[in-house]
Amino acid sequence: MSDRTKGAVLITGASSGIGKACALLFSGKGYPVYAGVRTREAEVRLGRETKGSVEPILLDVTCRDHIERVARLVEKSAGHPHGIRAVVNNAGIVLGGPLEYLPLQHLRRILEVNVLGQIAIIQVFLPMLRRTGGRIVNIGSPSGFLAPPLLGPYAASKFALEAATDALRREVDASGVQVSLIEPGAVETGVWDKSMKEAERWEEGLPREAKERYSSRMQNVWALMSHLREKAMPPENVAQVVLRAVESRRPKPRYLVGMDAWLQCLLARFCPVFLTDRLLDGWMFSRSWK
Repeated sequence: MSDRTKGAVLITGASSGIGKACALLFSGKGYPVYAGVRTREAEVRLGRETKGSVEPILLDVTCRDHIERVARLVEKSAGHPHGIRAVVNNAGIVLGGPLEYLPLQHLRRILEVNVLGQIAIIQVFLPMLRRTGGRIVNIGSPSGFLAPPLLGPYAASKFALEAATDALRREVDASGVQVSLIEPGAVETGVWDKSMKEAERWEEGLPREAKERYSSRMQNVWALMSHLREKAMPPENVAQVVLRAVESRRPKPRYLVGMDAWLQCLLARFCPVFLTDRLLDGWMFSRSWK
């Protein structure tokens, strides 16, 4: 049974992976949970799986009408003064490939979802969060501080989200709203399957010279991603950290989750750029992950 004195939690991208794990964890802790999903099918499926403990809602973060409708729903049903405790911005997509041949509409799409969609959510819900002294938790990635080759589109979106999160935290601190960024390493989530299928479709349409230059390297990267997936942490590990960021009296600005995230952080902060380039090249391309 949810405890409305705790305040509601809105989680985007909650149909699977980290978002779904967060929805189940917060619900189990007594929070009223609004779980944003992008399709009607996902809405029905999540409702069936959670058996009423979570309220699935149709929420495409690139659609302003969706966001405003959900905001009205949350404000009306959650009540005050405990209206909303936190917004967890988890919705996101992965897109890779050589920047030289990347169709710009693909880049626009990933920035629209991974950056502009998050900011749109924040803009609409921030007035409610100010009234309750709530929290904003954005889900980032180590690719937000260390850009791997052939994952430039995804890294660009996560670098941008990291910058936006830092700026927002400094802008709203005086109003009592606290902002945190969670940066997990490899996580077992459905986004792997979706990104791999999309990468394969895009690679098939590349011109011949692009395939000659990049195909073997791209295949190595996709094989590496499959290898990392075998060792990926469960999304529940990340959900526990999100809960900590929401419930802590003094949440950290950033939370690194997983040993691989910490290693990438050390590499980005303390290793000379030329050496980082060589290490990444050797790790990703000099051996076969197939």
